[in-house]
Amino acid sequence: MVRELVKEKLEVIMKKEMTNFFDHEHPELKNAKNGHYKRPFDTKYGRIDPLHVPRDRDNAFQTEMFQPYGRQQA
Repeated sequence: MVRELVKEKLEVIMKKEMTNFFDHEHPELKNAKNGHYKRPFDTKYGRIDPLHVPRDRDNAFQTEMFQPYGRQQA
């Protein structure tokens, strides 16, 4: 139950982060959201599998929550 809550919150934060990236930080980028990709992610509450990470067509956005290819919470 805790993992589901953590998963939901992480996904909401990443969506907001992406919206902020394109709307406020880089409005000059004419980029389109392109769904999400799934990946496993380890937290102190256990593994979240799958975590849905938002992506864009040009791969300009990278979440600040974890490093690319990182599988554990910092």
